[in-house]
Amino acid sequence: MSSKIFILTLLGALISPAMAEAQQPASQLGFGVGAQYVYVPSKVMSIFVETPRPVSGKAFMAFMRYSKNTSVMMLRVGHMAISADDGVWLGRGHDWNEAKYERFDSPGFMWMDFYFGSELPMGPTGLSFFYGGAIGMGLVEGDIYSKDAYGCTENNYDPPSGTCVFAPLEEKEDVPRYLPTISLTAGIRYQIIKWLSVQAQAGVFIPGFVTAGVSVMGHF
Repeated sequence: MSSKIFILTLLGALISPAMAEAQQPASQLGFGVGAQYVYVPSKVMSIFVETPRPVSGKAFMAFMRYSKNTSVMMLRVGHMAISADDGVWLGRGHDWNEAKYERFDSPGFMWMDFYFGSELPMGPTGLSFFYGGAIGMGLVEGDIYSKDAYGCTENNYDPPSGTCVFAPLEEKEDVPRYLPTISLTAGIRYQIIKWLSVQAQAGVFIPGFVTAGVSVMGHF
């Protein structure tokens, strides 16, 4: 029995470092794709509007990733389809006689950013913890159409009822088409084999989204 234990211990001592080296090489170049759920809570929206509603959406990304030791850099391109409710909207600090009924036509957001971060291996398990941030620029898609709202108050705007009525004609709003982006992310990556890994992450994506998602990457 003792000889079997010795042999298994020796094999483990020889194999484990080799597996760790294969799973966590000093440098890697990779390409990947990912999906995220994005969400702006009503509490965050209330900072900007008197009529807060949650805003959500789904985002997809493709990226190129380079890592060396514990440093990680990525070039990412993404697209987000946004879901925002039509209804009465009023900016924070404005009077209710300035309220408008807003209709959102295919809102979305396309962006490119540069990510810089660190990755900390969690022993020879193939797992690592990562964190970092990104800056970039995005293009706002879709249009917003509005019409004047009359008789609306904080008590009858959602859903519109009673004295809360709207003008019959709507007009197209001027939407800023380009916005800078800032994001902060943290998560766990698992190196399945030398050329394939998956990761799960969560973070914040300014202008105001909370994000959670998964990615898969091929490495070279």
